[in-house]
Amino acid sequence: MQNSVLTFLRENSQRLRLERFGDLAGYSAVVATPRFKASSHLIFFLLPPGSQQAALVAKVPRIAGNYRQLEIETTNLINLQSIRPTGFDSVPKVVRLSNIGRDRGIWPDYAAGIRAPQPRILP
Repeated sequence: MQNSVLTFLRENSQRLRLERFGDLAGYSAVVATPRFKASSHLIFFLLPPGSQQAALVAKVPRIAGNYRQLEIETTNLINLQSIRPTGFDSVPKVVRLSNIGRDRGIWPDYAAGIRAPQPRILP
C-alpha cells in the first residue's frame, strides 16, 4: 500500500497540483494507524529526502469500498476552512480527494511541520 500511495502521488503530481512540494521522486512514507479500534483509515506521512517532518499527509481507507467516509470528512474539512477567509492553521487543508482504484480513496493534505511518528513494535 505504501508504494501505491507514493506511486499514485508521483504519477498524478501535476493533476493534483503538488508542484509546491517539489519533486516527489525522493519522498519516503511512514504509515500510522490510529489507536482506536473503530478507525477505518491508514495515515501516510510523506517526507522529503533527509527530513523527519512531513510535507504531506495522505489518508487512505483500510477497506476497499469505504470511500464514502473519506468524502464526508473531506467535505467537513473544506466547509470548516471556508468559515474564515484565511482558514484555520490547526485544521488540515485538503489538497485533493482522489480515487486510487478499487474504490480506495486518497486524501492528501498539508502537514508542514508535523513530525513523523517514530517506528515501534506494538504488542
